[in-house]
Amino acid sequence: MKSNLTGLVKALKEASILIHTLYLLLKDRGSDEPITQEEIQIVSGKVSIDSQKTAELVDQLQKREESIEKAFQKQREAAQLTSSKDLWNQAYFEELLSKWLIILDKSFDKVETPEFIDLLTYVHHTVPPLSIPSRFTIKRRVMDMGNNVIEEIKKMFS
Repeated sequence: MKSNLTGLVKALKEASILIHTLYLLLKDRGSDEPITQEEIQIVSGKVSIDSQKTAELVDQLQKREESIEKAFQKQREAAQLTSSKDLWNQAYFEELLSKWLIILDKSFDKVETPEFIDLLTYVHHTVPPLSIPSRFTIKRRVMDMGNNVIEEIKKMFS
C-alpha cells in the first residue's frame, strides 16, 4: 500500500507542484489544526489557487525546510563542542529507533518529520554528528529484524 501512495505522491508532484506543496503542508500538520474548507475546495479542484495563495504555500514550505536546515546546523555546532566519538554507536541508535517505531506502531516516514529531527538534534550533543536514518533504512532494519525472528523460530522447531 505504501508503494502505491509513493507513486501517487510522485504523480501528484509531476502534475502540479502547487497541489504537491499543499499536500506536503497538510501531511505534516498536527491533528490539532484541522483542514480548512478552503483547502478542501482547492484539493477537490472546486477552487483554483491564486498567486497570493501560491506564494503563501511556497513560503510555508520554505520555512519548514529552513527549520530542518537550522536543526542540522545546531547539530553541527553541538558536535564541535565535544569530542566523545567513542560514546556513539550509530547501529545501536538505528536498532533502538526501529524498535521504538514498531512498539508505537508508527509509520517509517515519521523519522523524516521536522519536529522529530528537531527533537533528536536537540538531545544529541556528541561527535560524530547525528545521522537520522531515512524511512527506507528503518524499513530495511525492521524487515531484517523480522527475518531474524523467523529464522530463530525455525531453529527452535528443527
